[in-house]
Amino acid sequence: MNRSLTPQPPLPSGEGERAAHRRYGSILSRLLHFCLKRTARHRYRSLRMGGGGFLFLLVPSFAQLTPVTDIESFRQRLAAENRFTTIECDFTQYKHLTIMDEPLVSSGKFYYEQDDKVRLDYVKPSPYLIVLNGQKVKIASDGNDHVYDMSSYRMVTVMKSMLSSCLLGNFSGAGRDYRMSVSEDRAVYVVEIEPRNKKIKQYVQKIEVTFDKKDLSVSQLIVREPSGDYTRHVFAGKKFNAPLSGRLFGLQHN
Repeated sequence: MNRSLTPQPPLPSGEGERAAHRRYGSILSRLLHFCLKRTARHRYRSLRMGGGGFLFLLVPSFAQLTPVTDIESFRQRLAAENRFTTIECDFTQYKHLTIMDEPLVSSGKFYYEQDDKVRLDYVKPSPYLIVLNGQKVKIASDGNDHVYDMSSYRMVTVMKSMLSSCLLGNFSGAGRDYRMSVSEDRAVYVVEIEPRNKKIKQYVQKIEVTFDKKDLSVSQLIVREPSGDYTRHVFAGKKFNAPLSGRLFGLQHN
């Protein structure tokens, strides 16, 4: 059985866009898939889901981006001002595959609650759910729920930590785990993250995060893979620090 996470062969003619969305999952769910295959091959089919994920076509250009030289001050400002206890917003995901002419487009709702709780609720083109709660991840599709303990899979834990840092603007561990550069224009900061971990670099070449200067929230997240594929998430309609139901992050069967 092929253990790589590189894209699978092109879809047969007529298989349809929905099947394509299900075949190509998020970086995080694909990495979890890979780790589980190595230790529990009988779970292979249960994890073979698509629909998207974080970790998230044409990339917009930013006029006159200039480098930010004092990155430590930038990190401190993010930590001081980006004090969101909860986030709720809409997202659109564009998955660009080198083997396909058009991107796969998904959309849904994103939820975050302090500490370490994330929910990606895909609505279109088909329902698909990822819930991160501490060291547990729940993946739900077609009425089937699967809950996994990520603490046994170091690569998945590192990946989750890196993507969470990007989404929440917490780059306190940047010096240890990844290289970081920052640029800006009048409206945004653009942060580029390159992982130092050699194993992670097999799946993620670079992450680009765009912060809106008005509130220092994330407006766009791009994850680039060594293969040339990349996933772009655009966030809109953001609500901050509003109460969220604990059921959103529950790991039980819906």
